[in-house]
Amino acid sequence: MTRVRRLSAFLEKEEPRPRAQSRARDRRGRPLRARRHRSQPRPSLRRLAVFIVVVALTGGAWSLRIGRIGASGLQVREPGSLRQVLAPALGQRWLTVDTRALVDSLEADPWIEHARIHRRLPPALEVELEEARPCFRLSEESGTWAVDADGCLLPLVGDLDLRALPVLEGVAVDAAGGLRASDRRRLQHVTAALAQGAWPFTGGLERVRLLADEQWALTTVEGVELRFPERGAAARLRALAAAWPRLHPRPGDFVDLRFARQVVLRRAPSSLARTGARG
Repeated sequence: MTRVRRLSAFLEKEEPRPRAQSRARDRRGRPLRARRHRSQPRPSLRRLAVFIVVVALTGGAWSLRIGRIGASGLQVREPGSLRQVLAPALGQRWLTVDTRALVDSLEADPWIEHARIHRRLPPALEVELEEARPCFRLSEESGTWAVDADGCLLPLVGDLDLRALPVLEGVAVDAAGGLRASDRRRLQHVTAALAQGAWPFTGGLERVRLLADEQWALTTVEGVELRFPERGAAARLRALAAAWPRLHPRPGDFVDLRFARQVVLRRAPSSLARTGARG
C-alpha cells in the first residue's frame, strides 16, 4: 500500500528552540549572583562616597561669605550711587543671600530698567544692569526730566546733558510725579511709530508735541514741521521717507501727512520769496 504525504510536511521544519541559559544555583535551587571583580566598587560604597563629597562641599559653601560685589552696564548712573543698596549684602552667606530682594531694590531706581545678579567664586556677586534710554526732554516749572520710550520720567543725575534730546510738549506731570496714563500711552505710540517707520531724517528731531485731536506735530532740527495722526503713523512716515528727496523741504516748511494717500508740502513765506527771486 502506497502512502501519500503532503509536500508541506517535508518543507516544514521545526525551528530549534533556544536553550535556556543555565545559571549556577545554590543548594536551595536559587540562582547565584555573578561575581563582581575586585576593581569594581560596590554600589553602596559608591553612593556613600558621593554623599560624603556633597556634604563636604555643601558644608564648605554654607560658611562662605560675600567679599566682593561688582556692577557692569552703567553709563549714566555712577557705581557709588548703588552702594547703599548693595552694601548690606557684603558679609552675608553666599548661598542664602536674597538676590530677588536686591534686584527689586535696584529696579526701584528709575534709571535701572533691568537687573540680574549672578553668584561667582571666590564668593562674590556680579550685578548686570541695563539702564533706561532717555528719548525726550521735558521741562516744566517744577523741574526738568529725561523721558524714556515708555513715558517714564527720569530725574537728572550728575552732569547729564539733555540738550541733544528733542523737547517734549503737550504732556503734563500729575500729582504722583509722573506723566498721565493717557499721555504715556500716546508717547509710546510716537516712539513705536518712529522706530517702525525708520525715521529717515539725519538731522534728528528738535520738538515732539502731542496735540489734543489725536495728532502729533514733529519739528526737525532744520525747522521743518510735520503733522500726522496717531493712527497709521508708521506707514505715513515710510511714505514720507520715500518722498523726502523729491520734496526738498526748507526751514519753515510745513509737511501735512493727515491725508491717506498723499503728502502735502506748504512752503514757508521765506522759501517762496527766495523761489520768486530766483525766477
